[in-house]
Amino acid sequence: MESYVNMKARHEKEINDFPFGFAFSNEQFKDMLKKWGLTENDTDKIISIGMGGYIRKSDKENMQNLFKRHKEEKEKGYENNDFLQGAIEYELANYEYIITYDLEPTLNALGFSLDILQDKRFKTILEKAKKNYLKNMEKLGW
Repeated sequence: MESYVNMKARHEKEINDFPFGFAFSNEQFKDMLKKWGLTENDTDKIISIGMGGYIRKSDKENMQNLFKRHKEEKEKGYENNDFLQGAIEYELANYEYIITYDLEPTLNALGFSLDILQDKRFKTILEKAKKNYLKNMEKLGW
């Protein structure tokens, strides 16, 4: 099974390879349209995705499918204990749990709320992940 870290890297590459456009000035907007082979009169062929981002209307379904697949792959991965433990350990490190001892950023990064702490399976895996993470931090001198 693909690890959380490898899945995350693959998802990032797929997003980076997707034909998103970003424009924060008129000049950038014109350049983005030109890159897509469109003119300033072709604004009916693009969609704003917010925060200066755009896609071509023709790419809308592909974008939706991409994000849906990413979500489904993560959820399927979470069904595997080793995958879930690796995901938790990665995000504990990513959000510097050793400094903050705050679980909320880690849980949010994984797509969970604090309510997940009521789930026995999750809580068991979380405790193993925290123990392993803290042991690794201790080896590094923390």
